Amino acid sequence: MVPLGHRGETDQPWGHTADRRPIPPGLHADNAPVLGPAGRVHSTLRDWARFIALSLRGARGEEDRAA
Repeated sequence: MVPLGHRGETDQPWGHTADRRPIPPGLHADNAPVLGPAGRVHSTLRDWARFIALSLRGARGEEDRAA
């Protein structure tokens, strides 16, 4: 899986190195595959917000209203 974004554009946030140099999108711009369960999620900000809202409703014991 390749991180979102396109080389030469700033259509998505780019990662960075420890010394704050940007890492352009590409095959080696993502976290290592071993971190998949914790750090290789790729989604739009809108979809991420929907996921967080659903998680917060669940934490409050509310049911999913989207069903």
